[in-house]
Amino acid sequence: MSTHQDSEKVKQAILYYPTISVPSNRWLRQAILYWDEIGSIVPQRYDETELIPYTPDIQYLKDEGEFRPFRTDLITRRGREIVQNLESELVDTILSDEFQSLLPPHSQRRITARIHKDKVSREVFAFLNDAGLANERKDDWDWYYFERRTALLYMAILAKYLAYEDKKASTVSGTNLRLYQHLNFHAKSNSNSFHGLSAKFLNILPVPREDNSLSDILDFKRKRRTELLHFRQSLTEVQRTLGSCTSTSEVNSTLAEFDGKLERGLKNLEAVLKDSKMATVAGSFEALVKVSSPGWIATALVASGAARNIADVPISWTLRGTLIAGAIGVGKYLIDERNKRRATRRDSPFSYLFRASQEGIL
Repeated sequence: MSTHQDSEKVKQAILYYPTISVPSNRWLRQAILYWDEIGSIVPQRYDETELIPYTPDIQYLKDEGEFRPFRTDLITRRGREIVQNLESELVDTILSDEFQSLLPPHSQRRITARIHKDKVSREVFAFLNDAGLANERKDDWDWYYFERRTALLYMAILAKYLAYEDKKASTVSGTNLRLYQHLNFHAKSNSNSFHGLSAKFLNILPVPREDNSLSDILDFKRKRRTELLHFRQSLTEVQRTLGSCTSTSEVNSTLAEFDGKLERGLKNLEAVLKDSKMATVAGSFEALVKVSSPGWIATALVASGAARNIADVPISWTLRGTLIAGAIGVGKYLIDERNKRRATRRDSPFSYLFRASQEGIL
């Protein structure tokens, strides 16, 4: 979204993970207002009356053209290599010490989370079955049963691949569960990784309160599209600029410059929200940003002896000033190398975490 004109031409979509059911709370209202389209992953032979019906909110959004189901054949149509990459990433993550530490002891594991067989290759199921993390039941033949954390991890990785392969919009995967963003993107070791930034926008976005109806939010979104696009463009611009910074001072300058733009944009947006009698609360989000010149990140601290190597540097900046609704925090984020092609292809941040209450079912 490099220009306002481009924003109108290319749909900006967010694919929710790790569950089919999108939480009908602040996350949903925030996503509706600031994205052109939201989606979640559904089985290939999805039949709303026989499998998992959409919630009334999602059915309404689907009828309004605001929600799009994502099916797994989006990946399989791209060729076996992509499927193999997904399978390899899942296996590596499952076997990592970090994920293994999250699993309960074998005797306490419950294999109860259902994932439709259309979403899982036989190779993946065989690996998980051998690891004691999945099984199948003769009385429920269309479904695999997963250990719950394993199911959520699988859906998180699947969403990342589906978002990348989507050709209908510029799509990123998004969640309200921080753990699964971390497992999905954070490097498991210093090797096979690249340096990025985590940009946290804390309590900055005006988000419709839950007592606002979805129809009122859509009506506002459509009538005030110009103001929303302008504000969204400002948020995207600062993230891209952060990715091109080559020093701490440039980061601080970028945030200082954005402070004024954000204040003006928020005043305009809050004014039209007030005119529309749209009550709001403060929303937040986090984006992972690929940096074009990663070498600068650690240079100063390593030289001063504050850190022994790049991986040890705890970089973090926070700007607090005239921001109306909150603050911006920027920190180093070590990203798994397998995400590099995804970050390079899209001229935009590639993962969003919306902070909201944790809910949702598989």
